[in-house]
Amino acid sequence: MDKFLSEISQAKLRQEILESKGNEVFCIGHTDTEQVVIDLEILARGNHKAVPAILQTCRPGDVIIHNHPSGHLEPSEPDLEIAGNLGSLGIGFYIVNNQVDQIYRVVEVFKPAQNTTVEHKQVADLLGTGGQISQSLPGFEDRPEQLRMAFAVTEALNHHSIALIEAGTGTGKSLAYLVPALLWTLANRERLVVSTNTINLQEQLIRKDLPFLQRATGLEFRVELVKGRSNYLCKRRLETSTAEPGLFDAEHIGELNAIREWAAQTNDGSREDLSFLPQGTLWNEVCCEADQCSRSQCLYFNSCFFHQARRRAARADILVVNHALLLADLSLRQQTDNYSAMAVLPPFSRLVIDEAHHLEEVATRYFSTQVTRFAFARVLNRLRHPRKPQRGLLPRLLVQLGQSLDDNHEALYRDLHERIETLISQRQDLLDRSIAELEQTGLDLSKALGKDIRTGEE
Repeated sequence: MDKFLSEISQAKLRQEILESKGNEVFCIGHTDTEQVVIDLEILARGNHKAVPAILQTCRPGDVIIHNHPSGHLEPSEPDLEIAGNLGSLGIGFYIVNNQVDQIYRVVEVFKPAQNTTVEHKQVADLLGTGGQISQSLPGFEDRPEQLRMAFAVTEALNHHSIALIEAGTGTGKSLAYLVPALLWTLANRERLVVSTNTINLQEQLIRKDLPFLQRATGLEFRVELVKGRSNYLCKRRLETSTAEPGLFDAEHIGELNAIREWAAQTNDGSREDLSFLPQGTLWNEVCCEADQCSRSQCLYFNSCFFHQARRRAARADILVVNHALLLADLSLRQQTDNYSAMAVLPPFSRLVIDEAHHLEEVATRYFSTQVTRFAFARVLNRLRHPRKPQRGLLPRLLVQLGQSLDDNHEALYRDLHERIETLISQRQDLLDRSIAELEQTGLDLSKALGKDIRTGEE
């Protein structure tokens, strides 16, 4: 037993089990360089049959330990499922008896991987004068500032530290961070994320800089531009929408048909791949939305544009994202305390933030909430159009009920019809009250802040 748990760890676990009256105790073991558990973090206590599986705080090199009060140490099916998931993240899984003198090692502890450092010479051989890039770039100019920046980025990546770099126009910032980033991620087989603020810079990285580096250096790597979910067409929602074309305004029918034809040909499925910019109201009816996605239960899951893009991202070495998507990923990881598995983005250990002077503005916009009468009305008007009562989700539901229910279900139809009409009435009442409430809230805030609201301001 001493080969796997230190005497102090054994005593601590034995005491915890005793204080839990022999029930299951769930803990994380932190190991030393010899993979011996030297410290325990008690996470949860259960009953004789189960214990809460709190796994979010696990890190590679740790081991999950829990006891079987029965003394039978064979792993259960849930044990094996959890152990399999943890093993893929580099986390071990042990089962002990209540006396902590017997152990069943379901998954051995993994030795934490040691990062491979990138040498300055490797960077200079690619980016410096006479390097591979200079030989492939017509009109190459020696830029000492670019090389100094690349060395600073290299040091930050090697030591998992932060580098704050300001570089003037013409420095060649993109290549200065891309070269060490590529060398580091390929040497360590770990994913790296590059976050930018503007689409123009994303396009430059994806279409120009990274393909050039691939040609000039001969390095083999995979890159993926990651976009938000709403940028992708949902095949199921498109099918639903095209089945009811009469529910759309006449000016939208032509665009809807064009999107349907494009959907049959595109491999990308993102809005940017369209040859025209669709109306926002139309795209909102056919784009991918998290709360309407049935994931693996959907008939189109295997060919889903969004999920195909996420699978490509999971295989990529370099991910290019915008600041908003990066912050969405950070927010979800913070809420779930998950920094080692898939969230909005696949897990990554290194990050380059380009156009970082915009990050505060994006973070303020992302982590704050803005409420206006227009935005509130737009949400409620999706239920029924304010000027065209036959348009909207509730009228569409009435039409579909009328088509789906035959005469034998007339009583059911009348009941549902009445309830939907009530919802339509409540929608208008909620809209009226919300406008009044928002106006009063604005007046109260202006009074508290000592500021006047000019006529016409929201």
